[in-house]
Amino acid sequence: MSEIYQCAALTLAATVSLSDSEGCYSEEMRPSHIEIPTPENSADRPQLALRKVLDHWDRLAANQIPREFPLLSRAWAFQERLLSRRILHFCTSELVWECRELTECECGFIIETTSPCGQYFNIVKSSENARQEAIDLQGELDLLFAQQLLETEEAEERDHSGKSTETERVQGVNKIEEFKADEDTKDEDWSGHRYDNLEEPISRFGVDAPLNHLERRIGINDVEHFHRLLEQYTRLRLTRPSDRLPALSGLCRRVQGLRGEYCAGLWYNSIAFDLMWRVNTIDSDAGNAGRPLQYRGPSWSWVSVESAVTYWPDTGDLYYRPDGFRIEASVDVVGKNPFGEIRSALLTIESSSAPAILEYTYDADWHLQTGALKSTLYTLKVRFSAHLGGDDFFVEVPFFVDYALAADERHQIGKTETVEALLLHPQVALILRRKDSEILPADHDTLWQRIGIARLSDTMVNEYNMDWRSSATFGKYNIV
Repeated sequence: MSEIYQCAALTLAATVSLSDSEGCYSEEMRPSHIEIPTPENSADRPQLALRKVLDHWDRLAANQIPREFPLLSRAWAFQERLLSRRILHFCTSELVWECRELTECECGFIIETTSPCGQYFNIVKSSENARQEAIDLQGELDLLFAQQLLETEEAEERDHSGKSTETERVQGVNKIEEFKADEDTKDEDWSGHRYDNLEEPISRFGVDAPLNHLERRIGINDVEHFHRLLEQYTRLRLTRPSDRLPALSGLCRRVQGLRGEYCAGLWYNSIAFDLMWRVNTIDSDAGNAGRPLQYRGPSWSWVSVESAVTYWPDTGDLYYRPDGFRIEASVDVVGKNPFGEIRSALLTIESSSAPAILEYTYDADWHLQTGALKSTLYTLKVRFSAHLGGDDFFVEVPFFVDYALAADERHQIGKTETVEALLLHPQVALILRRKDSEILPADHDTLWQRIGIARLSDTMVNEYNMDWRSSATFGKYNIV
């Protein structure tokens, strides 16, 4: 998929067609104008016309796009648009051109000057170039160290014997040449380099400051870019919900050389950041309030929910790895596509956790209100240990549920149920519940499911000194 669109000279897009049976041309695809009559006694009687201002996708609200430009609301078309070099959009009354340099329309009133495919291409290319620079810099540092090591060995040998033999000098030069050859071999396949420890500093021979800073910034840029893509992608529509991962596979394959191992919609080298997705809005009337009827992926992945997801804009800055913190993931996919449908997946996290109490919320029962259950709004009460020997206290923490916990009968959670807050960061925790385990052997480790995510506000942390770790214990959690 990715190779087809990346290598195509031109992609034709039936942007205003509702389906592939309608073709590129709309019945209204003709100039929309108003003729202005001129005096009959005019000698040449010229024809005058005014053309109305056309709608463009950069001027419309998100909920208007599906009606005016149906193709742009489709999930499969998202990666096709970003991967293409050039696109010609067939719209109702004009053609719109997109390439990696610009966006232009026939009427000249489109505001968007850059194009999505150009932005995506430039961001990925910039990351590739920056990583190559980092690898080149590390190679230079390695070579410098090898030369210094050789000079030190020769100096020690001279002190010991009083002279340096020609044989020893030749052997030392050969060592440096072999080192250079090894570095050249590494650079040939730099695009497949694994950056497994995104958050860990790279310390090589004690000269780590330049590369450590550069490597960390490159990694965070990649993480934030992927999060912005997911925010756009998860708002789009699919005919087959099971295509939610396959329809993104082309983009993931394109950047695999930069990101490494893929885990059910997340990247292993940034999985602690990628786990911090949340659902801002659950529309119980839109059919996306509960879990998917068929298994699409593990509860810790965004693919397991029906709603659009979002990330906090400062997610990349939420770096915290306490002693003993560990994450492991295993994913079994259907077929040979590592970015495709998932058969099963398991995430194991060793970190601090604290118990919390989940409570339902209700409408007010006064002033003509019904007192009815709010199926998409809940509160989370967490116990904090008091400072200076005072009594422990409970605090309501901002909580984002993954689905309507009370409305989904299969995954319904009772009111005032105790759940676990598993820390990814002193301010951020995954909210877990025990998975029904009647089919598991008695000696099997407890399995957990994610049901939401919570974050302490800056005010809670900075002004009230609230710390989740004050009442937390360290443990191991297997999440499915």
